[in-house]
Amino acid sequence: MLSFVPIIILQLFLSPTTFAVDFLYNSFNGMVNATNVTLINDARFDSSVIRFTNDSNPYSLGRAFYPTKLTMIRPTSSNSSTVISSFSTSFVFSILPEISSSPGFGLAFVLSNTTSPPGALASQYFGLFANTSVPAPLLAIEFDTGRNPEFNDPDDNHIGVDLNNIVSKKVETAGYYNSTGGFVPVRMRNGQNVRAWIDFNGTGFEINVTVAPIGVPRPSRPTLSFKDPDIANYVSAEMYVGFSASKTEWVEAQRVLAWSFSDVGVAREINTTNFPVFEAVSSSNSLSAGEIAGIAIGCVAFVMIYMAATEEEVVLMEWVRELYGQGKVSEAADPTMRGQYEAEEMEMFLKLGLACCHPEPQRRPTMKEVVALLLGEQVSAAPADLLSELARGDTSTGGGGSDEAAMLRSPV
Repeated sequence: MLSFVPIIILQLFLSPTTFAVDFLYNSFNGMVNATNVTLINDARFDSSVIRFTNDSNPYSLGRAFYPTKLTMIRPTSSNSSTVISSFSTSFVFSILPEISSSPGFGLAFVLSNTTSPPGALASQYFGLFANTSVPAPLLAIEFDTGRNPEFNDPDDNHIGVDLNNIVSKKVETAGYYNSTGGFVPVRMRNGQNVRAWIDFNGTGFEINVTVAPIGVPRPSRPTLSFKDPDIANYVSAEMYVGFSASKTEWVEAQRVLAWSFSDVGVAREINTTNFPVFEAVSSSNSLSAGEIAGIAIGCVAFVMIYMAATEEEVVLMEWVRELYGQGKVSEAADPTMRGQYEAEEMEMFLKLGLACCHPEPQRRPTMKEVVALLLGEQVSAAPADLLSELARGDTSTGGGGSDEAAMLRSPV
């Protein structure tokens, strides 16, 4: 299948100079010039995707626009009045911060009558706005991965409609409605490939936005619906369509993997197979010396607390060990931290804590082994196997077996 299929159709029934825009990019592989996409500032083609910001630039912004302007205001058949055009678009994006707990920035889909909105800051507000309204007509759909209370952001994972201003006119938490009507949250800053659909109804002054992970069929109910005649005040006769993102010193990779657009019908279906997958680098391979020392000290403290534990704390330890025996040790993590860590890493730290509290002191890992485990270095046994054995708390030499749950509950 072709990675991109652009089509520009002359619509004679509208006017001799009015073009319709209909294109499909299943990827951006092989694109090296502005024939198909116009790149602004730090935006660049990176293998098969578009990257928007420069990791080493603390005041970075990037934009990518389709080079042909859309005709957004058209004459009616009688030429006595005008009507705002409609369009539909779909795209796949991925947002991945270098540090999961760092402030987020996100990505914006944008309609603008210029590729360089006046007054836009190079570090914040998606590279589109200042902290006040922009003078030129601009309409953006933000996929925001940060929370700015001063702009009425409800959380750090939301979708908003922005009209000439960073303060959204309508905002909803990112997610989708399943077939039974239940809302399923979609975390937009963990690197997963997310599919977005936007339907812009010009005659009805309505915008519908839907998101879901790739592989999930398009939900019938949109995530966000916004209808307001005020939309007409933020549309000019011709406008560019594209994406924009920015960042400060915190590194966040914003990528667009595929893009389909049509102002003559429904945007064509994207082939979502064989997309690259973007994941955070495991902290076990990237911890600083200070972080490793902190975790090691925490393990020591864990043992000291255990040795002087009250009855309630011993029960707590048994509860964590029992969850481990049921394959649910991650449920022991503080629920208020949910979404701020990788599940695999949290499970490793909890198992490491249990290993440091093994009822037989001689079977507890040494600090050297703790550091080796955190760094992912080779130890006497594979890290996963060693932690599983030590975390069990089985005092028998054989360990495990079908009666493991009973041994987990044995007195310590």
